[in-house]
Amino acid sequence: MVGLAAALLWGSVAEAQRPITIAAGRADGMYWRLAGAVAQEVPARGVHPVMTQGVEESLEKLERGEVRFALAQQDVVSEYFLNTPGTRVKVVGRIFFEYLHIFVRDSVHVEQTSDLARLRLWWVGEPGSGTRLTASRFLDSLGTPLSSLGGRILLSSASPRTEAKGSIPVDLLIQEFRNDRLDVAMLVATPGLPPICELMGSGTVSLLPLDPKTLRELTAEEETHYRRQTVLGRIPANTYANQSEPVATIAVPVLFLARENEHPETARFLLQATREAWARLVAKNREAVAGKTACKIPDNSPEAAPLGKSKLHFLAGVEVDDPLWPRLRPLIKWIALLLALSTLGFWGYQRGWHEQVRILWRQDRLPFLLALLLALGIALVTLTTYLLERGINEHFSTLGESFWSITIYLFSGLEGRSPYTEEGRIVAALGLLLGPAFFAVTSGWMARFFIHREKRMPYNLKDHFLLLNWSPRAADVVRELHHPIIREREGTFVVVVLTDDESMELRRFKEAGSGRDEAFEDFFISVGNPTDERALCNANAADTRSILILSNDEHGDERTIRSVLMLRKIAREVGRTDLHVVAELTDPANQSVLEELAKDFPGLLEPISGMQIRTFLLSQAALSAGIVGFYSELLKISPVTNEMYTLDLPPGALGMTFRDYAAMVLKTYPDEPLVPVGVQRMIDGRSRMLTNPRRGAPGWVLEAGDRLLVMAYLPPLPGALPIPQTGEPLRP
Repeated sequence: MVGLAAALLWGSVAEAQRPITIAAGRADGMYWRLAGAVAQEVPARGVHPVMTQGVEESLEKLERGEVRFALAQQDVVSEYFLNTPGTRVKVVGRIFFEYLHIFVRDSVHVEQTSDLARLRLWWVGEPGSGTRLTASRFLDSLGTPLSSLGGRILLSSASPRTEAKGSIPVDLLIQEFRNDRLDVAMLVATPGLPPICELMGSGTVSLLPLDPKTLRELTAEEETHYRRQTVLGRIPANTYANQSEPVATIAVPVLFLARENEHPETARFLLQATREAWARLVAKNREAVAGKTACKIPDNSPEAAPLGKSKLHFLAGVEVDDPLWPRLRPLIKWIALLLALSTLGFWGYQRGWHEQVRILWRQDRLPFLLALLLALGIALVTLTTYLLERGINEHFSTLGESFWSITIYLFSGLEGRSPYTEEGRIVAALGLLLGPAFFAVTSGWMARFFIHREKRMPYNLKDHFLLLNWSPRAADVVRELHHPIIREREGTFVVVVLTDDESMELRRFKEAGSGRDEAFEDFFISVGNPTDERALCNANAADTRSILILSNDEHGDERTIRSVLMLRKIAREVGRTDLHVVAELTDPANQSVLEELAKDFPGLLEPISGMQIRTFLLSQAALSAGIVGFYSELLKISPVTNEMYTLDLPPGALGMTFRDYAAMVLKTYPDEPLVPVGVQRMIDGRSRMLTNPRRGAPGWVLEAGDRLLVMAYLPPLPGALPIPQTGEPLRP
């Protein structure tokens, strides 16, 4: 054990004493500067940059073991892996991205990438450099191989100022561009570097954006299966002088490499040190270009597929640069969005928004349908632009990005998020047409949602409750009609009050409908005389579900009777035969008048006298102790009390006895009882309630037109009554 511990300790000491050599290209290049920054970052580890003539030589030295680490572009590494089976070169991680810059002389007319093939003289980087290999792939996408250029390639020579600027022979390029001896130059470098800023500021060249076809070919997955050797990049607008628009191009990841026998801990340490050194170099470059006009270094790198998804050869023991957080981040975003929407929905439900939506749906469904069609249209535009642009446009690279771009399009016209392909622009233009329609529908609907209480009564209102006259009792009637139990089963019905007395109390209830009292939502006031034909027509009396005439202390029962006569006239003129009117009387002696009117009334006219009901209730209370509570429970709507309801009988029940059909109903609802207590029947033009009918008496045998009177905790749903399979025989 002591020997084993000593061996391990000796191995660690030997590892710490081995010099760290990094192949870093030419002594005037960016990789060399980065390796030197790493040496300054960890002087105790003895980091030594090793000069090479380019990325290809760096890989060869790493393969032979002449260096321990190297820096190289991913497209060069992928090409090397493809051509070198069994290589000992391994990937440790990704450092940063370099962008392809294509400089074109201003006097040369170039509209698209394919026009470059006809130009005379090119500069495509030094032999063996990463720029040369990327340029070769770019030229292959144009159908102009590098070998076909022949003598049209300009070979640069070192200039006195080159060492301070890096591997870019900027003085030579500026001179050749100005003398019209150079048409195009290609460079793979980080945007905003001082040499590129100087070249762009010379006033002789412009940056050429790549067209969608070329971008698609250069960023497509290849048969090497090394995944995303180059990714879609975008040099932001005003990064350089004379560059007012974003430039679409490709970006090449820069990898940190090691030999396969390298110690994983050392590789991880150096990878982190290299990233930190690169961050400081970028900060220094920003300071260097800060004083130059319209020259800056972009803050963000393009998105690229995680290295862990590729088939690159990775160093054993080193965790792939594919942490869990980037993979979970999209899922967490969707979960957060769903939680936010759920919270908003729950809050809206607590405030009764669902009831408002239900009311609006019943009143007018057109805005809902239009909004649905527009949402589907926007979703279709989002999906189509994603499919057309995902491989060439970072703003449409995912469904989320595509949706955000289309959303910005609807609000402000896309700005810097325009599609590249012609098809994508056509689809986006169609989306732009949806913008005004979308806002017109949604803004109108939202305004109607929040302030519809302040609007006038709908013109084509139907199936509503109409209250004639206003009294303090009317507020309680409205609350009962809009009771939550009723809304839950039957929805919310509009209540309209027709009165010629706009008292302050009535206005207070009207204002309560503006979100302060749920019972007075869908509550309207129509000003007019309840006995006037025009006023009743304005309140859509002919299309009501039920009409309640409240007694008026000032005018007595005369106004009630006149209102009934006018309602009869209106119903006959429109041909309605099922008008339902409940008329409250002040004097019970006038009930006979309404009973006489009920005989030929086009529907059901029910007179009711509060004084008479109070008299009967007092008598029953005297006869049966506690009976008042029973009647109160029957009249009051609540989830713990029974109420009375009338239901249409199914055709199969006709001819059955009340007792047999009542037994069938009780058997159908054993847990939530629905108790039949009588039959409603029209006799001599009057509605009669035949409660608990005896054998041989009216109501004992069910007939056509009868309605079943039931007692239940909740309003029965339509079709709640059971349908007999066969008619039951009459029993003696």
